[in-house]
Amino acid sequence: MTKTKRLEKEVQDMIANDYGKIKAKILAEKHNCTLDQVYEVGRRYKLQQKQNLEVEIDEIMNQILLSGIIGDGRIKYNGKYNAQYSECHGCEEFEYLEWKFNNLKDLTSRTVIYGKNTKYDDLKDAKEFSTLTTPSLIPYKEIYENKEEVISRLNELGLLLPLLDDGCFHPYINNKNGRFTICTSYWTHEHRLLLIDKWKEETGISFHELGIKRVDIGASSSENQKLLNLALKYLPKDLDIIKKKFGIIMNNG
Repeated sequence: MTKTKRLEKEVQDMIANDYGKIKAKILAEKHNCTLDQVYEVGRRYKLQQKQNLEVEIDEIMNQILLSGIIGDGRIKYNGKYNAQYSECHGCEEFEYLEWKFNNLKDLTSRTVIYGKNTKYDDLKDAKEFSTLTTPSLIPYKEIYENKEEVISRLNELGLLLPLLDDGCFHPYINNKNGRFTICTSYWTHEHRLLLIDKWKEETGISFHELGIKRVDIGASSSENQKLLNLALKYLPKDLDIIKKKFGIIMNNG
C-alpha cells in the first residue's frame, strides 16, 4: 500500500488560502494530494463553512440560477440540508462568466473563479465558479429536472441567458441578416413549445421549431434587433458574450 506523501507547510498554506473558494477536488489535483488531505487542512486551519448558512436571493440571482438549470449551470446536493451551484465556460466567455459570478452576490462573495481543464476541445482551460453551499439553493435542486416549472418562472432576463449560453447566430450568405437559434435538441417537443410560448409572453419575440432529427428553436431575422435590444438592456455592449453572439448585427447596424 502506497503511503500518502506528507504536505509541506507551504503547500498547506496555499490550500488553506483557497479552501472553500475552490472545489476540494480541484485543490487536490492542483497540489497533487488526496481529497482527505485537503479536508484535513480545512479542519486544521478551522476553515469549515458555517453550517446551513442562509442567503437572500434577489430576482437577478433567481433568474441566473433558473436559467442556469436549463443552460450551462449545474446544481447538486451537498449534505442533507444544503445544495451548491456551479457553472463553467470557455475562456473566450470569461467576462460573461464573471458577470454571472458578480451578480450572484452573497452566493459567490466567499468564492473565486478558478481554472478548469476539461476533456472537450472547445472548453480546454475553461473557467468555473462554485457558489456557497447553502440550504437557500435546495429549492432549485428540487426543480432541477422539472423544466415545466423552471420555464414558468423565467422572466425576460431568464430567457435571454439560455440564448447566450446555448444560442447561436447563423448569418445568411451574401446578406447582412441571419437568425438566432437556441439548442433544444435534447428537449421534448412539449418543453420546446413551453419555451416558445414563454418567449412570446415575456418579450413579444417569436420563436419556432427548426429541424427534423435535431430540433432546435429559432427566431426569424426580423427579431434580431429586438433580441439585441433585450441583451443590451441587461449586459454591457462590450462584454465578450455580446460581441460573440451579436457582433455581426452590431457591425451591420
